[in-house]
Amino acid sequence: AWVDPGATASDSLDGNLTGSITIAGTVDVNVTGVYTLTYSVSDEAGNQSDVNRTVNVAPTGPWIFTNAGATGRIGPTQAEIDANYSGTSLEGAVTINATYQGIQEWIVPATGTYRIEAWGAKGGDAINYQGGRGAKILGEITLLKDEIIFVLCGQQGSNSTDYSSSGSAGGGGGSFVSKGSDLGSSNPLIVAGGGGGARHGTGAADGQPGLVTNSGGDTAYQGGTNGNGGQRNTGRDGGFAGGGFYTEGLQNPANSGKSGGAFRSGGLGGIRQDNGSNASADGGFGAGGGGMHNYNQGSGGGGGYSGGASGHDRNLSPLGFACGGGGGSFNSGTNQDNQAGVNEGHGKVIITHIGN
Repeated sequence: AWVDPGATASDSLDGNLTGSITIAGTVDVNVTGVYTLTYSVSDEAGNQSDVNRTVNVAPTGPWIFTNAGATGRIGPTQAEIDANYSGTSLEGAVTINATYQGIQEWIVPATGTYRIEAWGAKGGDAINYQGGRGAKILGEITLLKDEIIFVLCGQQGSNSTDYSSSGSAGGGGGSFVSKGSDLGSSNPLIVAGGGGGARHGTGAADGQPGLVTNSGGDTAYQGGTNGNGGQRNTGRDGGFAGGGFYTEGLQNPANSGKSGGAFRSGGLGGIRQDNGSNASADGGFGAGGGGMHNYNQGSGGGGGYSGGASGHDRNLSPLGFACGGGGGSFNSGTNQDNQAGVNEGHGKVIITHIGN
């Protein structure tokens, strides 16, 4: 409901004229828009004064973006988005990017301050070991009416389910929120890192959690920095790294598997490499790295603002370097609330309008 806060009026000769004020204009809280109310008053001599009040009516949300039922290394289709958002505040308001499946485009309905909350996806599980949980990143950001917002909701890394001597799960996808005229030149607003994949057998360990730092998690290799993908062995050994906002995880043409892709290039999850079993697994949509089973093995790094490093079972340590490194995060907002390793399952993004 609209509750008019009122106005006061006074005159140097006639005194208090508040009771003589008239108001022209109305506010319809059910229709988004800008409304103007005009307050008028006259003194006994007929001198008139007018003052305008502008009232902005905007939807408040929350708008809850999800993976819309998609799983694995590829994001949802337009049909999946339409079906899953039917009856919600996002019905008819989200378009899948024409070039990159899974990237959701949303138009800011009104200028104001928005609370943006992103949850990174969990890394894949291995037998008796858990993938790292995704990070939660929250901040308040001013957005302008009709700006294009790009959203990617990370998907959980695939599990390693083969009961062979060892197995490597895929890294969890990061959840990304950016704005710009097109995806390839968009700028990050909020990014929540995904968890690294778990590992069973040689070098068994839980996956590293999604991190609240900008850099991805280190393993035997270095996590990505400054929005870039994580590192992996330049030879054929080890798992595959998580991708970052700007660049993919380190690749090697000698492998049939693949590290996570860059967000600006669609954020595809990495591809597993194995011997035909289910001992390794793909990374989750959102730049999660794939797992490796052939050669010297390791799990996939988590996707995020900067990708997590891949695992490698030749470098065994109490830190569990055979598991995947967690993805890094990014927050450009105020009133931040950032938590590492708290999300179990797929990622999501929640946007709420909190003020004009």
